[in-house]
Amino acid sequence: MTMSCQVRQWLRDDVLKDTSVAQRQLLFLLGGLETEFYAVTPSPAWLTVLSLSFWYFVPTASPVETVLDCFLKHTAECVVDSAVLAVIRLFMRLRSREPVDFAAIFDPRSTTHSVRILCIDFSDDIQDNTLAWELCAVLRASQPAFIQPSCFAYLTTAFIEQLVEERRWERAVFVMLFNPYDAVRTKLVRDLIHCHIPEVFPSASPLAEMKESQHLLSTVMATPAVAFLVDELGISPAVIYSCLADHARYVGDVLLEVVCRVAIQEWDASFELLLKHILPEAVIGNNVELVATCLSLLEREGVKKWRRVFDVLSVYVRSVSSEGGLSYEGSVVLFQEIEELETAQTVVGRKEWVKMLEEMKWRVAALIVDALLKESDVDEKKVEVCALQVGSLRCSYDIQKQLLDSLQGIQVKPLCRC
Repeated sequence: MTMSCQVRQWLRDDVLKDTSVAQRQLLFLLGGLETEFYAVTPSPAWLTVLSLSFWYFVPTASPVETVLDCFLKHTAECVVDSAVLAVIRLFMRLRSREPVDFAAIFDPRSTTHSVRILCIDFSDDIQDNTLAWELCAVLRASQPAFIQPSCFAYLTTAFIEQLVEERRWERAVFVMLFNPYDAVRTKLVRDLIHCHIPEVFPSASPLAEMKESQHLLSTVMATPAVAFLVDELGISPAVIYSCLADHARYVGDVLLEVVCRVAIQEWDASFELLLKHILPEAVIGNNVELVATCLSLLEREGVKKWRRVFDVLSVYVRSVSSEGGLSYEGSVVLFQEIEELETAQTVVGRKEWVKMLEEMKWRVAALIVDALLKESDVDEKKVEVCALQVGSLRCSYDIQKQLLDSLQGIQVKPLCRC
């Protein structure tokens, strides 16, 4: 059974109803089903129609008039100008296996008549290389003839420069995807996105709230240029987030950079940014909600380098939040863990680091005192431990005195003299 018969049988059996348009187009091409292909391909470009007419839907043995009839049948609105005629002549030569000098046709450095037709001048400095590049890409893909890599490389460079000049940089990314070398292609695409990603920002001013940064990130990802990269070209959102994060660092928008780093699951880098720029001030200002919001962005298992600091801050937030604090024993352990952080590695200035930890210590000490005040007949040992902790504080004198005075009112259980 031929491919054509097989595809027709699938159509009769309604097998293709759940397949995508692209899958059906490919099957119709392989089966040579001209009518069915154009039924699912509305308004195709004239170059597409001409290429399909020459290489898919008309047998090679057929006269060229048959090919042109097929072409004109599906391009009623196409104006057959010099460029179209030049392509038709090229296809006819390829079809008859005549030798072709592709450098004279496609190389932007050429001064021949053919290249001037396909690379139309549209300004004083730049040529329109769209037709030449698309045709060259089609011929390379279908491989009816060999085109020198250097010729295609020069044409591609000229076309990319044109698209960037026209402010269609996202289309230039599409052209870059035809680079045959993985490492080079990846670097070219990333560098171009990194260079032009600021153009999609609605505002250049740093944002003050985490929710605004998250909203801005969603806005950027929904812009036509970025949506084209992700949805049409299959560029990983991680590449976009990474470029956005680098841009946010350049403009000094810490919150946006954090949101981007979180999006690509760079947990240690995200926490380091929070620790350096946001968390100390939030802790010192007793902005527990902000600290909790920052920590909630991260996955604990992903934080490796800063796990110890992350865990202490997480327990601290739970202890001082209105949802309920720790037990006496848990608060004592937390106080000791905060003390141990004084010698831990940090990206915060020493003075600010100590100030943040002291803020945490006296608030935890206050929780311990409150817990003891609620008990009756408190073990004297607990009071002594708490007094030592309060005495070690380097907070303000008024706070320390208030805590020590509160300890005086605790009902201590008499020690057994047995």
